[in-house]
Amino acid sequence: MDKKTSLRIASIALLIHGLMEILGAFILTLAQSEALPKSLGENIVFWATISAIYGVSRFIAGCEVWMMRKWG
Repeated sequence: MDKKTSLRIASIALLIHGLMEILGAFILTLAQSEALPKSLGENIVFWATISAIYGVSRFIAGCEVWMMRKWG
């Protein structure tokens, strides 16, 4: 596998995983408290924020890797 293909796979994986984290944070803020595990307790907003931060960072990393692929 050449460098271009490896970078394409890595960037797509990062983009998809970042979008899943962002979507998960959004769903976590909208979910009813009965549907969430009791271990989250009152820290739902905290965990949603952490998930959103991780999601955005992975999405940005995926974009950067994609641009690196274009540089060759």
